[in-house]
Amino acid sequence: MAEKISAFEYLRKKARKSGSLLSLHIDITYRCPLRCIHCYIDHRRTRELTPKEIEKVLRDALRLNAMFVTYSGGEVFARKDFGEILKITRKLNFSIKIITSGYLLGEREAEILKKYNTVSAGVSLYALQPDIHDSITGVKGSFYRTMRAIEILHKKGINVVIKTSVMKENYKVYPELLKWVKSQGENILAQYDMVISPTMKSRPGVKELNIPFEEKKRLYKEIKKIEKKKEVKVEEMEDSELKKVGKEAVTCYAGITGLYISPDGKVFPCVEWNELLGDIRKESLTDIWKNSSRLKEIQGLRIKDYKKCLSCRYLGICSICPGLNLRDNNDIYKPSELACQRARMYYE
Repeated sequence: MAEKISAFEYLRKKARKSGSLLSLHIDITYRCPLRCIHCYIDHRRTRELTPKEIEKVLRDALRLNAMFVTYSGGEVFARKDFGEILKITRKLNFSIKIITSGYLLGEREAEILKKYNTVSAGVSLYALQPDIHDSITGVKGSFYRTMRAIEILHKKGINVVIKTSVMKENYKVYPELLKWVKSQGENILAQYDMVISPTMKSRPGVKELNIPFEEKKRLYKEIKKIEKKKEVKVEEMEDSELKKVGKEAVTCYAGITGLYISPDGKVFPCVEWNELLGDIRKESLTDIWKNSSRLKEIQGLRIKDYKKCLSCRYLGICSICPGLNLRDNNDIYKPSELACQRARMYYE
């Protein structure tokens, strides 16, 4: 029986074969009214790309066959010209997603998203308890503003993805939040991550926000019950696609079909993989994509290059993350314990 894959996965595989760029993730600002305790951003001031500079990047991306753009920050609505950026993006026929805290999102902002056919808005919500949410964002009253944003988006018919970083402060109440999301209707979905990764400059205390592994496993079992998904054991993955493809498989698509661009125009494989590939204020995106020697090396990486992972029984189901490896161990080939825990949590 043929393997069922999503439309995006199909396009990603086609893009990889043709050497095309498929998607961009662009942080348009590091400015944000919140001070989330786990935020990967360690600095806020930078000379942000102008709408005209962003348009140049997008036109280059079009020539490389890109179709998808995700805008995030910081807080995207901290930029007063975000509507202009969306207008340019839609004019070029890109599919648009955004990620926001919801703190600055009201009726006007939602109308802008709707006007430019934004596919979805990822909104960060950490708990249904105001005190817990606000303790994570560092701003009193942020819970009510975020909930109002979700309600406005929902009423406008804009797809909402509730994004939750699960950590020591909120893991005990996450099942309640997930149940609430499930009760809200088809255009509100839940997305969570139990990995709190090191920040850009490894700010002290952030990694300590991760919950103990045994608690992760227990919580994951509860999440599976709420989602009514069948538990899968590692033994059932022995014939997985990755095992079949084997050592010649790619680990992830960072730098292969997607790139991340920081607010000041620096280009990286992805937001997690903090390895500079170029600067679009000094060279075009096309030049970086076609001529970066480091990018070519990244695009040539295969499972077989991760020597320490080859004997692991979870290899067939693990999403090896070079970026997390780099942030955790300063070495893309040395497995991050946080990433290893994620694979074990799913199938142990």
